[in-house]
Amino acid sequence: MRQRLERAGGADELGINELLLAFGVRKATPSARRGVENRLRVAGILVDPPLESANRHTRVRLELIEPPGDGDLRAAAEEALAEARALRGPQLAKAIREATGVELAEARGAVRTLERAGDIVTGREDGRKVYRLPAPDPFAVPVPDEEVEPEPIVEPEPEPEPEPEREPEPEPARVAVAEPEAEPEPEPEPEPEPEPEPEPEPEPEPEPEPEPEAEPEPEAEPEPEAEPEPEPEPEPEREPAPLAAAVADFTAALPRPSLSEARRWASNVLAVAGVLLVTEAIVTVLWKEPFTAIEASQSQDRLSSELRHASQAEALKQRQWRDIAAEQNRHTRLVRRLQYLAHSLNSSTAAKKALGRIAIHRIGIDVVFVQGTGGSSLDLGPGHYTQTSLPGEGGTVGIAGHRTTYGAWFRHIDDLRRGDGIVLTMPYGRFTYVVQGHHTVPASRRHAFDGVGYDRLVLSACHPLFSASHRILVEARLRRTVPLGAAKIDVHRGPSQPPPAAKPPPANAPKPKFKLGNRDLSQGSTGDDVRAVQSILHVQVTGYFGPQTVKAVKAFQKSHHLPAVGRVGPATRKALRAAHR
Repeated sequence: MRQRLERAGGADELGINELLLAFGVRKATPSARRGVENRLRVAGILVDPPLESANRHTRVRLELIEPPGDGDLRAAAEEALAEARALRGPQLAKAIREATGVELAEARGAVRTLERAGDIVTGREDGRKVYRLPAPDPFAVPVPDEEVEPEPIVEPEPEPEPEPEREPEPEPARVAVAEPEAEPEPEPEPEPEPEPEPEPEPEPEPEPEPEPEAEPEPEAEPEPEAEPEPEPEPEPEREPAPLAAAVADFTAALPRPSLSEARRWASNVLAVAGVLLVTEAIVTVLWKEPFTAIEASQSQDRLSSELRHASQAEALKQRQWRDIAAEQNRHTRLVRRLQYLAHSLNSSTAAKKALGRIAIHRIGIDVVFVQGTGGSSLDLGPGHYTQTSLPGEGGTVGIAGHRTTYGAWFRHIDDLRRGDGIVLTMPYGRFTYVVQGHHTVPASRRHAFDGVGYDRLVLSACHPLFSASHRILVEARLRRTVPLGAAKIDVHRGPSQPPPAAKPPPANAPKPKFKLGNRDLSQGSTGDDVRAVQSILHVQVTGYFGPQTVKAVKAFQKSHHLPAVGRVGPATRKALRAAHR
């Protein structure tokens, strides 16, 4: 196969079946494919893709590589043993495989071959057979590497006579320790000369044995070691010394600067600012952010004054009084008064304006809440979600608040427990809610304020502290209602009294135009067509199709004998246009 690849330029492609048949494999089992791939790898042939993952249509690329030789295997084994000192057979074979890329079976065979050749020796450790490198030859230790190289002179091997003559060679080995520097050069010269000439060399060598006494010669040799005299190359080191001295003299000559009054003042200011910042951070963590809390407290004073004026101005219109007076049930009249007043306040109050007060005895707050939940609204106090009801309208009331800044009114909202009371005081009534529980939802959660079939209050705040990833929702159910202001006035017209005739509008009075459009509307829809529906149904005009709009649409559909689905489709849209005419 290698010859074929060499003729093809080092690489070729074969079908998988053709390759297996070349090795006499007729049944392409996984084990047979692995065997063929191992034989190719050992022969120095790279296979791509692996034969185990190839199918019968795959073309396999074969490429010549240099197979690891015995020297590579021995070097890998010596390197592993030199690092670990002792390894068991499987460990040594695994190290050889990782270093050379051969198969594990070939690596095991290499271990056995190295053991037989004496390149590695065996021993016992913890009762197990281990492999180690052989101990070094003690006689070869003093001989430098450069002189050991001439020892393997192969020339005397064919002549048995010079072999005994090598026995005295250990003597020069002792002399070689002192002569390596003086006589390494003449040694290569006698090698090309005839063998008789090296024989006289050992004869003078015994004479130089006294030469060790003349070891002053190496003392003369250190004379070149006088070259370390450049070691007094402190001269370059002396160069910085004058420079350092000059710098020292220059700095000593300079007048020592003294801190001016301005610099001392600036340093004091910075120190005080640092202390204040650290103090603010500690206070924010333990209590709330103090500076924005002062600003929120000032805003609360202004909002309280606004709320008092709103309470005095709140009143029902004459038409509303007549509608309420027609009701026979006293409770129904109260509910209608609250609905009218709540709806009027919700639709007429702009963002950041006072709506009412929220008091929670458990967490110690009694503050004014405003219309809207935008950033600027929540900076003044808790904010009312405009797409939710106000107390008295029916449905869900939603209020949000900060937990760390601008008063941090809802900081301890998670301390509320089942049965705790929450009181909302509006210009037209006082509403007491009882906490049912709280839970945490993601910040992206929608429809958290949908209707549930009864009047309730939902408080919302970021959770956990110093994070806006989730929201904590506290749910409370309406328990008691006390009318205040205009809602306390009860006017009832008996059944014998006919209702006053309504004054017809002027014939030339223009009718308001609403653009219902042709779009189907459902909860979550927004736009001018939603505002048109809310205006026709007398719902707070927000442009958002929320729970209150759904409730009003269902009531309209029931009264017009349409399926009460809470969505505005073609039939409901037609009925709305007819009702508006």
